[in-house]
Amino acid sequence: MPFVPHPHEELSVTRDRDATEDEVWNAGFEVARQRSESGPRTFTLHGRGDALAATYHDQNLQTVPDPVPGNPNHVNVTGWPKDDKAKQKLIALEIAKVAKFVPVKDGV
Repeated sequence: MPFVPHPHEELSVTRDRDATEDEVWNAGFEVARQRSESGPRTFTLHGRGDALAATYHDQNLQTVPDPVPGNPNHVNVTGWPKDDKAKQKLIALEIAKVAKFVPVKDGV
């Protein structure tokens, strides 16, 4: 399910405020590539879920800038209920209600 941090304590996202459209997509493709290389599964990026920082804040979560190599716009969403997947899922559903799904375009 999108927007759920489990099994981690934080959700990794990319801020698009200071990024170009290409930079946002490239960050997503890079995450899929890294995950594919580090495990037995192949990950394919199908799209992204765009949500404002205020959406996370409305759920009593924090957005903490955490630049990483290749993605200066990386952010960790913190403050999730610890060890309570059910509550995490409820919060994720509230975020998903207002997030906009943007599919990967053909030929990208």
